[in-house]
Amino acid sequence: MDQLRWHIARTQPGQDFIAKKALKIRGYTVYQPTMPRQYTDRRRRIKDSECSMFGGYLFVLPPNHPRRTDIGQWEALRTAPGMIYGDRALLRLNGSAATIAHNDPAHVGIVQIRELEESLWHISRNDAAEQPHFKVGDHVQIKKGPWIEFTGIIETLDNNARVGVLIELLGGRVRAFMSSAHLIQAAEVFSKQA
Repeated sequence: MDQLRWHIARTQPGQDFIAKKALKIRGYTVYQPTMPRQYTDRRRRIKDSECSMFGGYLFVLPPNHPRRTDIGQWEALRTAPGMIYGDRALLRLNGSAATIAHNDPAHVGIVQIRELEESLWHISRNDAAEQPHFKVGDHVQIKKGPWIEFTGIIETLDNNARVGVLIELLGGRVRAFMSSAHLIQAAEVFSKQA
């Protein structure tokens, strides 16, 4: 039996939640990994919210999956509100539709992304105080979670020990968010190998 594979749909900037709702109404199965975030409102109060882990991307199964294979299965996606319109609505690599496996322990699949998403929602404030201090631009290696052994560069930090790391994935650099507890300085990695 073939492994279930999710297609990677592209959304317009800042339209992930709108596109997700529109695609669900049109019969698609949609997965949008989210993570908690804090922001300061106009009155300088700290508010809790959520944002996409992979801004600009949704993981999608077509309606009536897996039997339907006609090209028309994606037409409703290409014209949905919040989506990039036309043929660019689905991410393509080397001329083929980019997909990600549902469960791929050797690499990264939807199951592994869900595990990471779950861990981000359960980071306690006490853990944040105990974690090493990183700064934007630091080279790090991931030591835990679905991206174990990947290296990357810290792009963003927040006060809840969540770190945005640029890693090589899907043929380019992708921002992934994880706990700082899952990271070590890349300099430590290289010095241990020497």
